[in-house]
Amino acid sequence: MAFVEYGLSENEFFKNPPYKFLLLQLNYHRQNERKWEHTRLLASSVYNASGRAKRKVKPRDIITLDIDRKPKKFEYDQDAIDKALKAWKPIKK
Repeated sequence: MAFVEYGLSENEFFKNPPYKFLLLQLNYHRQNERKWEHTRLLASSVYNASGRAKRKVKPRDIITLDIDRKPKKFEYDQDAIDKALKAWKPIKK
């Protein structure tokens, strides 16, 4: 089951609201990225220190991670805003 990877028991998984599970997923993903970042840094350091490298290798050359990508700028136009507002259903009190 997926919740085992996040260190949750079955009861904890079903008791928590969905946003807490989302936070656990984000935390797990960040930890995994940090491990890969460390691994690629070590690999590039070993390669560059070997003395046989024709050119220096950057960690980004070995593997590209999500943290390397620059966030895209959010672009919108008035038509998209109007369409989203029309699709939004008002909440009845």
